[in-house]
Amino acid sequence: MSEHSWLMMIYENPGFASWNIGRHIYLWNGDDDMADLTPRISSPHVDVLGEDEGNRAYYRLSSMIRLLSAIRVLNGHDKIHSFGDLGLYFYNQNRYKRPSYYSKDVDIEFEELMNPFDDTIAKQVEEQAVGQPSNRSEDIVRLAVLDPLVRENLLLLSLGEEQILYLLINTYKIFENILNELDLGKSQGKIVKRNGPEISEELHSALVSLLKHTGFINTKKGGAGFLSRHGQTKDRAPKEIPTIQDVRHSLIDVMNNWLDFKRNEYFGK
Repeated sequence: MSEHSWLMMIYENPGFASWNIGRHIYLWNGDDDMADLTPRISSPHVDVLGEDEGNRAYYRLSSMIRLLSAIRVLNGHDKIHSFGDLGLYFYNQNRYKRPSYYSKDVDIEFEELMNPFDDTIAKQVEEQAVGQPSNRSEDIVRLAVLDPLVRENLLLLSLGEEQILYLLINTYKIFENILNELDLGKSQGKIVKRNGPEISEELHSALVSLLKHTGFINTKKGGAGFLSRHGQTKDRAPKEIPTIQDVRHSLIDVMNNWLDFKRNEYFGK
């Protein structure tokens, strides 16, 4: 492991740092003696970066925060709130340093959004996790490291929670991602099984419920308005119009049941 570390402040209640999410990402508080209880986030996946890689460290930790934010939402809590500069620090030889600057770099930001985890570190951490007990949140973090589709769907959920403009568009992407992975089709308001794996009745029912909202998601006029997945078309809006909150609840239900399927697939739980 690295002799230095990167960390970022998270402006949540001090109790946030007590959330046990395993070895890939660490949450901790500041110095009690200094009355600094602001939670911090750090990770061995970020500590592999050198002091001159402040931009990448910033985007990598930001992506991890987004993943945790999605898991919080799936657990029935509010998303993690970010306010401006999250406070990035580099720690080495008992000294905390702030990077002199971090400039906007959309290419690095996209790379770290798609995968903030280092393959070598992932292998090391997973070897340590073999045979160790774990909770659901830790399992989902591990799935985000191991499975690109889990990581993508969690990030799509998190980005939709950050900005309502993306909520319905990302909902449909998640829906299609899951149908494709499970080799499921859709026909006349039904989810059609092809040659994919067996899924629980709960997951099937959740997908059917979300399918009922897709007409609303796809239709601008009389439907979801400018939040719709498509621009103006001649398609008619569905007769039953859900609320945005209805769609959100259906999405969270699908995600939770699908992640339970993935936990069983990877960890036999």
